[in-house]
Amino acid sequence: MFSARTSPTERRGLPRHQAPAEAVAIVQSGLSAVARIKDISLGGLRLERFGRWEEASGELSVDIMVKPVGFFLAEMRCEMVWRQGSASGSKAPLRGERQTCGVRFLDAPGQQAKIELLGEFLRSGALESLDPEACRLAI
Repeated sequence: MFSARTSPTERRGLPRHQAPAEAVAIVQSGLSAVARIKDISLGGLRLERFGRWEEASGELSVDIMVKPVGFFLAEMRCEMVWRQGSASGSKAPLRGERQTCGVRFLDAPGQQAKIELLGEFLRSGALESLDPEACRLAI
């Protein structure tokens, strides 16, 4: 379930919500990559995947999906603002190593309606009603 986490040094300036393991993002920048959503706010996402992120520059398209509750937002326009290597500290992890990145939602035409929909979803409490066992079976 998503749980709000705030701090005075929040870089996004908005409350972050921890994402369940069932929350995934499909990142498209030339090639597509599937990543786990680690946390989410109305300003962006922190993503984790195994293997290298393709060199992403400029605008990305990100689809956000939380399968057990049927939530899906297509083609969120974003930009990658940071990336971090695996626990070993590597900036360019080898295949099979974990890497995280942060993406920021862009202020683009049509984007505000999607961000408002995301906000309604985060405030709805839909994820608090999820049965963790049912989520594991749904994937």
